[in-house]
Amino acid sequence: MSAPETVSHRLGCHPALLIDEILLQIFLYLPRETLAAAAVTCRAWVSAVDLLWREVRVKDLLNVLDFVETRPGCQEGDAKPVEDWKWDRLRYLAHKVGTIIGKRLSGALDTKAAFKVLRGARVSEKGAALLPNIDRVEWQFWVSVGPIEDQVMNMLLCMGPTLRKLQIITNGAPPAVFFDNLPDTSPRLVELIIIRARFGSERSKSLYSTSTEGIMAALEGHLNLHTLHLCGDTNASTSWPCNIQRPFPALRRLKLMFGLEDTGTLDNLAHGSMLTSFELGTRHLVFRNLRATLNALRLHTRLETLGLFGGFSDRDVLRQGFLEAVRLCTRLKDLYISIGQPMELSDGDIEGLAIRLPLLQTLTIRHLYHADPPSSVQIRPTLRAFALLAASCPMIRSITLAVDCTLGVPENTVYPSRHSVASVNVMNSNLDDPQVAAQFFRRLSRGRDLGIIYDIWETSATTWEKVVELMSTLRQASDMDICDL
Repeated sequence: MSAPETVSHRLGCHPALLIDEILLQIFLYLPRETLAAAAVTCRAWVSAVDLLWREVRVKDLLNVLDFVETRPGCQEGDAKPVEDWKWDRLRYLAHKVGTIIGKRLSGALDTKAAFKVLRGARVSEKGAALLPNIDRVEWQFWVSVGPIEDQVMNMLLCMGPTLRKLQIITNGAPPAVFFDNLPDTSPRLVELIIIRARFGSERSKSLYSTSTEGIMAALEGHLNLHTLHLCGDTNASTSWPCNIQRPFPALRRLKLMFGLEDTGTLDNLAHGSMLTSFELGTRHLVFRNLRATLNALRLHTRLETLGLFGGFSDRDVLRQGFLEAVRLCTRLKDLYISIGQPMELSDGDIEGLAIRLPLLQTLTIRHLYHADPPSSVQIRPTLRAFALLAASCPMIRSITLAVDCTLGVPENTVYPSRHSVASVNVMNSNLDDPQVAAQFFRRLSRGRDLGIIYDIWETSATTWEKVVELMSTLRQASDMDICDL
């Protein structure tokens, strides 16, 4: 097939499918003998194999080698010697891999035998460039088998000079054990995401504590780094001093999520990059130097996304910080504020915010309560302020209000609008006064056709009575469309 052919639904309701994708779905249900015949007689099989191996798991690679018995309870001694023809087949398929996902092996594969074979691949001449065309690696392969350094080396085996995106979920393990090799291994890296890492101070000698100085020094050679997310282990007691002193000229998206002790040194970052997205957060601690952090953004004149997450013990600090953030970032298209209590904004504040946010398209305000949620009387000022602000921004397209969420609510959930005009997501299981919600929705509509999604997290009889009353009130407004319940 000289060019990819596509098949579109006659009504255009679904995205077009490549012929290869259709064939792949067919081949996945065929027995092994039929596939062997198809590989010889069907030219489309080659394209389907390419598609199948575009994204694989570490388990898929090990299955190609057939390195271990599948019976339960296998041990390291059960590993079979890998034959040359299997290595050749693996190398052929590995050239097709663009994305590899390393997750915890399950069943019989979760043994020392897996690490033994991967260790052999590292020292083997044939395994030196295992994935020469790799573009993205997602690694969660942290298990209680073998030392951490050995597991990191297995991850490095799945990386290569073409790697552009790396995501690591360490589950509290230190990331620095592989950083020394990262610049030489993947010089084209543009996106680095580290989740649930345990960061510590420079003085700490523990393997499970890594200072930012060491990480930034290791990344210094990555002049093309475009996206950097460092998300600490929220269960760890240590915090992460944010000393980003080295410039990254190509950096555009920066996300720092953990307990911060000192944010003033973010000033150094402004001299070497031009951020378009910045997210800063902490789980339990208060922002101790919020003004200095926001002041560091004054040179990032192209900032389009701003997220501030954390707990505030002082309402005035919360209000001033929010207003200061908007004052400095007038080109914002996406604004995310996650706070620990209702936010009180005056009519003058709202008017000033609307003037400074002419391009705002997405507005999200979340309340993360660790204790009893507030009543509708307590959240009414936030409802009113949010409604006025959303109704005053001419470009607003998606708005989310989470006034009573638990930590189990999925982050960054997208709720599309039926009419692609605007979408409203209200997550609330304790709204005592349906009239307040109805007034909130009316203020949001302002003559526009809104698609409203109302998520109910508790389905008690009392809750449903409130929902019925709310929906009855909303249906009286002819310009509003309730599209989901």
